Amino acid sequence: MIAVAILAVAVGLIIPSLGPNERSRLLAAANLIASEIELAQSLTIASPGDPTIVKFDLAAPAGVTWWIAPASSPDTPINRPYSTTPHITTLGLGDAADLGGIAVTLIGTADTIGFEEFGRPDPPAEIRVRLTNPAGTVDLVLSESTGFLSMRDQ
Repeated sequence: MIAVAILAVAVGLIIPSLGPNERSRLLAAANLIASEIELAQSLTIASPGDPTIVKFDLAAPAGVTWWIAPASSPDTPINRPYSTTPHITTLGLGDAADLGGIAVTLIGTADTIGFEEFGRPDPPAEIRVRLTNPAGTVDLVLSESTGFLSMRDQ
């Protein structure tokens, strides 16, 4: 009986650690969005004649969705690098399947993050992407003056 009790305690400790916890899911989603913002920023710096944007659909039926597109055609996503697949991400689907249930709020912009030729937000404003789930809140903050993207844990 002692062996069974020890085994039950061990299983109780191990099983919760097998899946992603709420905190790690929140940070993973923040890192994913940060990398997409930085990709659009880099593409704009490389080709400032047609800036690249990140456009969000926070009310999409499948979940929070965003895509990377040229500013000249904001509703037409670019293809993912080395692929013919559109660069669209939805929390809770596909590659982001484990990241559902995370609320996203944009502060400083309605639904689009754009950049000017030096990588600063266009139009100029501090932009925050706030991610929230039961584990807490993380803000991605895009500096108005430098274009530097930082992550702030609330």
